[in-house]
Amino acid sequence: MSLRQELCICIDAPRLDVSTRLIVIIHRKEWRRSSNYRYLARLATRSGEVRLHGLRHQTVSSDGIDLASPSTLVLYPGRGAQGLTAERIAPLQRPVTLLVPDGNWNQVKNMMRRVPMLSQAQPVCLPGQPLTTLTYAE
Repeated sequence: MSLRQELCICIDAPRLDVSTRLIVIIHRKEWRRSSNYRYLARLATRSGEVRLHGLRHQTVSSDGIDLASPSTLVLYPGRGAQGLTAERIAPLQRPVTLLVPDGNWNQVKNMMRRVPMLSQAQPVCLPGQPLTTLTYAE
């Protein structure tokens, strides 16, 4: 299934050369959907990487990710998440690794518990006003 042409942002996606290492960890049930972040990660960044979670008898690879580093961040607005601001990132050693779990809320919540690289990374959220209509129960 693909998105209607007028809703697709592929043409407008920026082509960024960023120093942050972007890794999207996508739930297997989201893999074939045209609305998942893997397309955007590949379109918008030269160094975007995608890893698949949820295959039977396989764990998602954490190769090359320093789980003990404060420079390994996960984009997840749960408890303890700090705003992803320039001030938050400035003191971190380079390169910063940003892990982005991709799935629906239930899938991502479970991924945060079950995938060590996600549960051990420092949680960050996008700055701005918090969403008051959703509860991020952990």
